[in-house]
Amino acid sequence: METEAYFGVHDKASHAYGNRRTGRTEVLYNEGGISYVYLCYGIHYLFNIVTGVKDDPHAVLVRGIEPLIGKEIMEVRRKMPFTKAAISAGPVLPQKRLESTDRLIIKT
Repeated sequence: METEAYFGVHDKASHAYGNRRTGRTEVLYNEGGISYVYLCYGIHYLFNIVTGVKDDPHAVLVRGIEPLIGKEIMEVRRKMPFTKAAISAGPVLPQKRLESTDRLIIKT
């Protein structure tokens, strides 16, 4: 697994930088344990997990995964053998392998 952490309102790379609260960023202000997917630049879906306490918008972008089940499905979707490291690396590829879409929100 590969991740990238965002430090809330103080992190210029975070959607919540400067305490921006919009319909798009509101999910970040939930209590940690919620995962969500958003559309980046109108092209790629990215999978994130909220990690902060309520109203403190910290999150982690999941950049790579190592699945325990469903390897055969991933091979078909990616058109490559599971043994290739690139099958689920990079911030866009985990979402493609999971077939996640915009605004999927899961409470864990």
